This record gives sequence, structure tokens and C-alpha cells, in this order.
Amino acid sequence: DFGALVRSRRSVRQFTGGPLPDGCLQRAAELAAHSPSACNRSGARVWVAHDAALRERVLRLQDGHQGYADQASAIAVITANTAVFHTGGERNQAWIDGGLFAMTFIYALHEQGLGCCCLNWAVTPAVDRAFKRLTGLPAHEAVVMLLAIGVPPEHYTVAHSPRRPLSEVLQTLEPAR
Repeated sequence: DFGALVRSRRSVRQFTGGPLPDGCLQRAAELAAHSPSACNRSGARVWVAHDAALRERVLRLQDGHQGYADQASAIAVITANTAVFHTGGERNQAWIDGGLFAMTFIYALHEQGLGCCCLNWAVTPAVDRAFKRLTGLPAHEAVVMLLAIGVPPEHYTVAHSPRRPLSEVLQTLEPAR
């Protein structure tokens, strides 16, 4: 039931530190590959850091995860290949397509009982270049976001994030007068 899946997903900020189940990232990536994209270009990718030392160096550049992401079993980097977009009018499409891909990847992780927390990538161009040097990401890959991924403990705390009422979310367009 998609509704139950969506309503039950939460950002997980506590992890056991245990290994991820075999094949879980492959399943999530395979499902995310079915996400919508502009003109079906499918330029989004997920790159995963399993190595503890690399995860630590990556997280130092992200700088918004204190207290939980270092417990994750993996750090995923969602990117979009900017080379698949050709005009100035498509300048933001990489982040839209990457966001759709990330959403599907997140739901696919949740469906498997894994936890994750979105880590923003609000950095300067210099930090972005340093990140790409550190990880070997090609220059044409736009970093959309990072995800801390892990096995959640049986009981964990989640932040209370009230959702806006439907009357504020669903709006009707009217012709301009």
C-alpha cells in the first residue's frame, strides 16, 4: 500500500552501525531508475561510500549531520548528469530529476526496513570541487544531496514534523483576470 509506505517513512537519525543487508542498495537503485525524468533522459545516479574513512571525509565537507550520520553504514551521493541537458532553459532540470530519483530511492530503502536521513548539499563551489576531487566524481555530475543510510534500531526517536493541512497544499489555478 503506497499510502501506508509514504505515511510511515521518517527521517532516521539513529542507526545500529551494522552492515546493510545484501542487495538492498541494488534493489533501491533499480527501483529509483524507474523515476520520471525530463524527456526520459534518466541522468540521475547514486554513488555509495561504504568505507568508514571516506564516509568521515565526505561528512566533513557536508557539515550538517552532527550527531548521527557518522553512525550510518553508508553515505549515498545522489547526482544528476548535467551533460544530458542541452539548453539554458534546462539549467535546473538536473536537480528536479535528481530529486525525483532521490525520493524513489528513499522510499525503496524504507520499503526494505532501512533508515535514511537526507543531508543537504548547500555548499560553495569550492567545497563542491573539493568533494569531487576527494571522491573522483566527474565534473558533469551535479551533487543533488547526500543520504545517511543504515539499519535503524528497534526503537528510535524521530523529530515531530507536522505537515501542512491539505487546504494549504492542494490549490486550484484560476485564469488571470
